[in-house]
Amino acid sequence: MKETEKTGETGVSGGGTAGTGAGFDRVHGRLEALDTDIAQLRESIAELRRTIDSHQQEVTAALSGRRG
Repeated sequence: MKETEKTGETGVSGGGTAGTGAGFDRVHGRLEALDTDIAQLRESIAELRRTIDSHQQEVTAALSGRRG
């Protein structure tokens, strides 16, 4: 039994992907760009967290010095 008969679809067995290569390449390229953007955002978030931690330590140290 062909794949199209099992699923009840009509058309070419294998998904009928003729003519979609350019569209796939465009979407694939955009997904890769988004992956890069996400990686950069994650690094920016990590850097911001390090900065916040550093400032928090400075503030804590300054406040501790006032109490003593």
